[in-house]
Order: sequence, then structure tokens, then C-alpha cells
Amino acid sequence: MPCCYSRNIPICRPCSSIICRRKSCTRWLVYAPPPRRVWRCCQSAAFEQTRSEQQNDREHRGSIYCGDRVKVISDVVVYHVPKWKDQGIALKDKVGKVIGFCDMYKGEPITANYPIVVEFMIPDDGDQEETGKGKGSKFTCHLAAEELERV
Repeated sequence: MPCCYSRNIPICRPCSSIICRRKSCTRWLVYAPPPRRVWRCCQSAAFEQTRSEQQNDREHRGSIYCGDRVKVISDVVVYHVPKWKDQGIALKDKVGKVIGFCDMYKGEPITANYPIVVEFMIPDDGDQEETGKGKGSKFTCHLAAEELERV
């Protein structure tokens, strides 16, 4: 049986022969636990600080913030929307909402060609986009800051 449970003072443990249930040995091994590594705590605290700073930086890029309504000012045609895969959708002069930035992956910076993620709403036939009545198709696109303008 251990004689103490504190990490700061040496812990008494039975030797291997007692663990193996040999009755002939009654020696106890006394050793101190390995020292705690303080640099790990400091390193994780520094990582958490830089991570929170990165999250603050991710909220905006230049003059575009997450949640802003933006208008596409360049000629961009996308073909990944399921209903319009054949003819594509021209995004010029369409208004969407910035939902995020994709220039970080697992806390590490990456170089994305089109880092701003914008969600667009294309109304079905007869629906009004401004009133929000009826159902439409939502899709997201990755765009560059040069292709967008705040509304």
C-alpha cells in the first residue's frame, strides 16, 4: 500500500516481487514523481492567446465582416448549384451574406485563393427575394475580396 498520495513528497510503493505476490520480499521502493513541466502550461496558454487573436482576425478581412451583405461586382459564373449545373448561375450584381472565412484550418493559416464564403439565396419561380416569402435555393460560394463590395 502506498504510504502517501501527495505528488510533492516521495511515494512509497511495493517492489515488483510484492506486486507479483511473493511473500518472501517485504521491501518498499521509494521514489519521487517526475517534475512537472511548466513550459507545457506556458506553451498552451500562449497557444490559447494566439488562437483567440486569430479568431478575432477571422471575423473580418479588410472592410468585409462576417454577417455583412455583399454584392458581387465581377463576372463570376458558378456551376456547382444542383438545379443549375448545366447552364450555371451568373453572380454579377447578386447580393449575398458573408458567412465565414476559410483561411484557417485546425488553427493553422492556409493560403486560400478565394477565402470569403458567401451564401446566396436564389428564389424559385414566383417568389419574392426581398420579402423572404416562399422557398428558394440557398448555396454558398467562395469568393475573393476584390470580387465583392459591401452593400
